[in-house]
Amino acid sequence: MTLHLTLLQALILAVPFAVISSAIAIPSSDFLPVHGREFVVYESSASDILGVLVFFALINSDGSAGGILLGLVGGGVMSLLLALVSAVALALLLMRIDGHIRFIPLLAGLFGLYAAGNLQHLSPLILVLLFGLALNNPTLITRFRPLQSWMDHTYGATLKEFKVLVQELTFAVRGFFFILLGYWTELSDLASLRAWLAAALVLLVVYGWRYGMLRVSRHSLASSLTWIAPRGLITVLLSLHAKEVLPLPSFLGGTVMLVVLASSALVAVARLRPESEKTALMEERANQV
Repeated sequence: MTLHLTLLQALILAVPFAVISSAIAIPSSDFLPVHGREFVVYESSASDILGVLVFFALINSDGSAGGILLGLVGGGVMSLLLALVSAVALALLLMRIDGHIRFIPLLAGLFGLYAAGNLQHLSPLILVLLFGLALNNPTLITRFRPLQSWMDHTYGATLKEFKVLVQELTFAVRGFFFILLGYWTELSDLASLRAWLAAALVLLVVYGWRYGMLRVSRHSLASSLTWIAPRGLITVLLSLHAKEVLPLPSFLGGTVMLVVLASSALVAVARLRPESEKTALMEERANQV
């Protein structure tokens, strides 16, 4: 099952499998203690952002280390600047928005900026992350004198309504993702023995490496966090893009789908926590009370 790829091509193919889906991981970590949930949020968000940046830096480079580094730094700086300006503008819009139709224009602008960043091979997920930070920490913006009067007393209620809308949209997006996943899946690829073997190898490397790193770092929730590493939409989209630039066999499409499905299902294993982690969670909840 040799693919005869160069080192650069192998890296391009490997990156999609390395990206953790924050859209699946974050909601799935609700049973963890606070520090465990924070770990999942930061890890999966960084994985999404860095995965996209590294992937397109590899594709657009000439294969040299300098070219890859230049593409990574340049794409990161451009993504950060675009995200910073756009996130502040959208947050200010939410602070001043009024009327019956308030959130649709805001979401339309957010989706438009996301699509524009994606077309330019930037990392629009930085925009989403900074937008969320700005919304939850408005003082980061209003501390500047020209903007101090932008936030009024209704901002808290508006933000609460927006959070409810985002939660509902998150559920809808995850549902549509699995519909599209089924649409993209070729049954002939799933039936391929090579697809299953490749998927098993990918999962073995992913979870073996993850477990080892968490154990080395002596994380108190290593047993649970090992399994919260689902692959999702970004893995699928980057893999589809990789097929456009690399001569890949068709069975790898089945491999991607199997990895996404298996890694999403294995998240359930994380809930089978050892007694030490259950005790830590009970103590944390008792302290909160």
